[in-house]
Amino acid sequence: MIAINPEYIRRFDAALLDEKPFNKLFDLAVSLHGEGVSQLNIYMLYEHFLIATPADDQKYDWITEVMDFIWGYPPYTEDKALFPKTLTKKEVEEYRYKGKAT
Repeated sequence: MIAINPEYIRRFDAALLDEKPFNKLFDLAVSLHGEGVSQLNIYMLYEHFLIATPADDQKYDWITEVMDFIWGYPPYTEDKALFPKTLTKKEVEEYRYKGKAT
């Protein structure tokens, strides 16, 4: 299991409780990026919450939509990409098995 900063968990939970959770989840990713958190670490934080959220819960959709922007998944994110490059499956899989991002 990958350890996640408890402060990030608190902030993520607060974003989900906001009146506009998608916007807050997006803003949180932007803030974390601005604080120097890597693209891969941000993606894995969101994945952590996605795994814990039932697929029929609206929160699941909000999380996956923001994850597309973090991943850099075109064509949906071209105008709002958070990072200059797209993540690769290899990067994500290596993180999952090693438990740390580069």
